[in-house]
Amino acid sequence: RNSYNAQLTYSQVLNKRLQMSLSVEAIYMDGLLSTPFHRVYFSEEAVPDIERLPSTRLKIPLAVRLNYKPIDNLVIRSYYRFYTDDFGIDAHTFNLEVPYHINDSWTVAPFYRFHTQTGSDYFLPYKEHASSEEFYTSDYDLSELNSSKYGLGISYTPLYGVGRTKLPLTKKVLMFNSISLRVSRYSRDTGLTGFGGAIGMNFRL
Repeated sequence: RNSYNAQLTYSQVLNKRLQMSLSVEAIYMDGLLSTPFHRVYFSEEAVPDIERLPSTRLKIPLAVRLNYKPIDNLVIRSYYRFYTDDFGIDAHTFNLEVPYHINDSWTVAPFYRFHTQTGSDYFLPYKEHASSEEFYTSDYDLSELNSSKYGLGISYTPLYGVGRTKLPLTKKVLMFNSISLRVSRYSRDTGLTGFGGAIGMNFRL
Protein backbone atom coordinates (compact mmCIF):
# COMPACT_ATOMS: atom_id res chain seq x y z
CA ARG A 1 0.00 0.00 0.00
CA ASN A 2 1.20 3.50 -0.86
CA SER A 3 -0.16 6.71 0.69
CA TYR A 4 0.39 10.25 -0.58
CA ASN A 5 -0.55 13.25 1.51
CA ALA A 6 -0.71 16.99 0.82
CA GLN A 7 -1.91 19.54 3.38
CA LEU A 8 -2.27 23.31 3.60
CA THR A 9 -2.78 25.03 6.94
CA TYR A 10 -3.47 28.69 7.68
CA SER A 11 -3.18 29.93 11.28
CA GLN A 12 -4.06 33.36 12.61
CA VAL A 13 -4.03 35.07 16.00
CA LEU A 14 -7.23 37.14 15.83
CA ASN A 15 -6.68 38.87 19.17
CA LYS A 16 -5.01 38.19 22.50
CA ARG A 17 -7.73 35.68 23.48
CA LEU A 18 -8.72 34.07 20.17
CA GLN A 19 -6.72 31.95 17.73
CA MET A 20 -7.93 30.05 14.68
CA SER A 21 -6.58 27.75 12.00
CA LEU A 22 -7.94 26.34 8.74
CA SER A 23 -6.64 23.26 6.98
CA VAL A 24 -7.37 21.38 3.77
CA GLU A 25 -5.88 18.00 3.04
CA ALA A 26 -5.82 15.45 0.23
CA ILE A 27 -4.86 11.81 0.85
CA TYR A 28 -4.47 9.36 -2.02
CA MET A 29 -3.96 5.65 -1.34
CA ASP A 30 -3.31 2.78 -3.70
CA GLY A 31 -2.59 -0.89 -3.17
CA LEU A 32 -4.26 -3.43 -0.88
CA LEU A 33 -6.93 -1.35 0.88
CA SER A 34 -9.13 -4.24 2.02
CA THR A 35 -8.54 -6.30 5.16
CA PRO A 36 -8.28 -10.01 4.30
CA PHE A 37 -9.36 -11.27 7.75
CA HIS A 38 -12.70 -9.43 7.46
CA ARG A 39 -15.22 -11.98 6.21
CA VAL A 40 -18.30 -11.20 4.14
CA TYR A 41 -21.33 -13.51 4.19
CA PHE A 42 -23.69 -13.46 1.21
CA SER A 43 -27.46 -13.68 1.05
CA GLU A 44 -27.51 -16.60 -1.38
CA GLU A 45 -24.37 -18.56 -0.41
CA ALA A 46 -23.26 -20.28 2.78
CA VAL A 47 -19.53 -19.92 2.09
CA PRO A 48 -18.10 -16.49 2.98
CA ASP A 49 -15.42 -14.55 1.14
CA ILE A 50 -12.83 -12.03 2.27
CA GLU A 51 -13.56 -8.32 2.13
CA ARG A 52 -12.92 -6.82 -1.30
CA LEU A 53 -12.51 -3.08 -1.88
CA PRO A 54 -11.14 -0.90 -4.71
CA SER A 55 -7.36 -0.57 -4.97
CA THR A 56 -7.40 3.25 -4.82
CA ARG A 57 -8.99 5.73 -2.43
CA LEU A 58 -9.07 9.52 -2.29
CA LYS A 59 -9.81 11.24 1.03
CA ILE A 60 -10.40 14.99 1.47
CA PRO A 61 -10.74 16.43 5.01
CA LEU A 62 -11.44 20.12 5.68
CA ALA A 63 -10.98 21.39 9.24
CA VAL A 64 -11.28 24.53 11.33
CA ARG A 65 -9.91 24.98 14.84
CA LEU A 66 -10.75 27.78 17.30
CA ASN A 67 -9.05 28.34 20.67
CA TYR A 68 -10.60 30.94 22.94
CA LYS A 69 -9.42 32.08 26.35
CA PRO A 70 -12.32 33.88 28.08
CA ILE A 71 -10.43 34.19 31.39
CA ASP A 72 -6.81 33.68 32.36
CA ASN A 73 -7.12 30.14 33.75
CA LEU A 74 -9.61 28.71 31.22
CA VAL A 75 -9.21 27.75 27.54
CA ILE A 76 -11.95 26.58 25.18
CA ARG A 77 -10.54 24.44 22.37
CA SER A 78 -12.99 23.62 19.59
CA TYR A 79 -12.47 21.67 16.39
CA TYR A 80 -14.69 20.83 13.41
CA ARG A 81 -13.83 18.62 10.45
CA PHE A 82 -15.72 17.75 7.28
CA TYR A 83 -14.55 14.60 5.50
CA THR A 84 -15.42 13.05 2.15
CA ASP A 85 -13.95 10.23 0.07
CA ASP A 86 -14.63 8.31 -3.11
CA PHE A 87 -15.86 5.27 -1.14
CA GLY A 88 -19.08 7.26 -0.64
CA ILE A 89 -18.47 8.35 2.96
CA ASP A 90 -19.26 11.89 4.11
CA ALA A 91 -18.53 12.69 7.74
CA HIS A 92 -18.70 15.49 10.29
CA THR A 93 -16.62 15.56 13.47
CA PHE A 94 -16.86 18.03 16.33
CA ASN A 95 -14.50 18.10 19.29
CA LEU A 96 -14.57 20.32 22.38
CA GLU A 97 -12.01 20.41 25.19
CA VAL A 98 -12.00 22.87 28.11
CA PRO A 99 -8.76 22.83 30.14
CA TYR A 100 -9.12 24.65 33.45
CA HIS A 101 -5.99 25.59 35.39
CA ILE A 102 -6.88 25.22 39.06
CA ASN A 103 -3.50 26.64 40.04
CA ASP A 104 0.08 26.64 38.75
CA SER A 105 0.35 22.86 39.17
CA TRP A 106 -3.08 21.30 38.58
CA THR A 107 -5.16 21.27 35.39
CA VAL A 108 -8.45 19.48 34.68
CA ALA A 109 -9.70 19.14 31.11
CA PRO A 110 -13.14 17.69 30.31
CA PHE A 111 -13.63 16.84 26.64
CA TYR A 112 -16.33 15.66 24.23
CA ARG A 113 -16.17 14.38 20.65
CA PHE A 114 -19.09 13.68 18.31
CA HIS A 115 -18.76 11.99 14.93
CA THR A 116 -21.37 11.15 12.30
CA GLN A 117 -20.90 9.61 8.86
CA THR A 118 -22.79 8.13 5.94
CA GLY A 119 -22.12 4.54 4.95
CA SER A 120 -19.72 3.47 2.22
CA ASP A 121 -21.13 2.44 -1.14
CA TYR A 122 -19.57 -0.97 -0.54
CA PHE A 123 -21.01 -1.69 2.91
CA LEU A 124 -23.92 -3.97 3.74
CA PRO A 125 -24.58 -5.91 6.97
CA TYR A 126 -24.30 -9.65 7.51
CA LYS A 127 -25.80 -11.74 4.68
CA GLU A 128 -27.09 -8.77 2.69
CA HIS A 129 -24.42 -8.71 -0.03
CA ALA A 130 -24.77 -10.61 -3.29
CA SER A 131 -21.78 -12.65 -4.43
CA SER A 132 -22.07 -11.10 -7.91
CA GLU A 133 -20.98 -7.69 -6.58
CA GLU A 134 -17.47 -6.54 -7.48
CA PHE A 135 -16.71 -4.95 -4.09
CA TYR A 136 -18.18 -5.72 -0.66
CA THR A 137 -17.52 -5.23 3.03
CA SER A 138 -19.41 -5.74 6.28
CA ASP A 139 -16.94 -3.74 8.37
CA TYR A 140 -19.01 -1.38 10.52
CA ASP A 141 -16.20 1.20 10.47
CA LEU A 142 -17.42 1.84 6.92
CA SER A 143 -21.13 1.85 7.82
CA GLU A 144 -23.47 4.73 8.58
CA LEU A 145 -22.91 5.59 12.23
CA ASN A 146 -23.00 8.16 15.00
CA SER A 147 -20.42 8.01 17.77
CA SER A 148 -19.53 9.99 20.87
CA LYS A 149 -16.58 10.06 23.20
CA TYR A 150 -16.32 11.98 26.45
CA GLY A 151 -13.98 11.99 29.39
CA LEU A 152 -11.66 13.90 31.66
CA GLY A 153 -7.96 14.63 31.77
CA ILE A 154 -6.05 15.61 34.92
CA SER A 155 -2.44 16.76 34.95
CA TYR A 156 -0.01 17.72 37.71
CA THR A 157 2.88 19.98 36.67
CA PRO A 158 4.70 21.48 39.63
CA LEU A 159 6.91 24.48 39.04
CA TYR A 160 10.14 22.68 39.99
CA GLY A 161 9.29 19.24 38.66
CA VAL A 162 7.86 16.12 40.25
CA GLY A 163 11.17 14.58 41.29
CA ARG A 164 14.89 14.66 40.65
CA THR A 165 17.18 11.66 40.42
CA LYS A 166 20.90 11.61 39.74
CA LEU A 167 21.75 9.18 36.97
CA PRO A 168 24.54 6.70 37.77
CA LEU A 169 27.99 7.36 36.28
CA THR A 170 26.91 10.78 35.01
CA LYS A 171 26.44 14.26 36.38
CA LYS A 172 23.04 14.61 34.77
CA VAL A 173 19.84 14.87 36.77
CA LEU A 174 16.61 13.24 35.60
CA MET A 175 13.57 15.36 36.45
CA PHE A 176 9.93 14.49 35.90
CA ASN A 177 8.07 17.55 34.69
CA SER A 178 4.50 16.31 34.86
CA ILE A 179 2.16 13.39 35.47
CA SER A 180 -1.20 13.12 33.70
CA LEU A 181 -4.23 10.84 33.73
CA ARG A 182 -6.84 10.67 30.97
CA VAL A 183 -10.00 8.53 31.02
CA SER A 184 -12.77 8.31 28.43
CA ARG A 185 -15.89 6.42 27.40
CA TYR A 186 -16.70 5.71 23.75
CA SER A 187 -20.02 4.59 22.26
CA ARG A 188 -21.62 4.40 18.84
CA ASP A 189 -25.03 3.39 17.61
CA THR A 190 -23.77 0.24 15.87
CA GLY A 191 -23.51 -1.34 19.34
CA LEU A 192 -19.83 -0.75 20.08
CA THR A 193 -18.89 0.72 23.46
CA GLY A 194 -15.55 1.05 25.18
CA PHE A 195 -13.57 2.62 27.97
CA GLY A 196 -10.07 4.03 27.71
CA GLY A 197 -7.43 5.27 30.08
CA ALA A 198 -3.90 6.57 29.79
CA ILE A 199 -1.21 7.66 32.20
CA GLY A 200 1.54 9.92 30.95
CA MET A 201 4.84 11.10 32.44
CA ASN A 202 7.06 13.78 30.97
CA PHE A 203 10.68 14.12 32.02
CA ARG A 204 13.84 15.88 31.00
CA LEU A 205 17.55 15.72 31.65
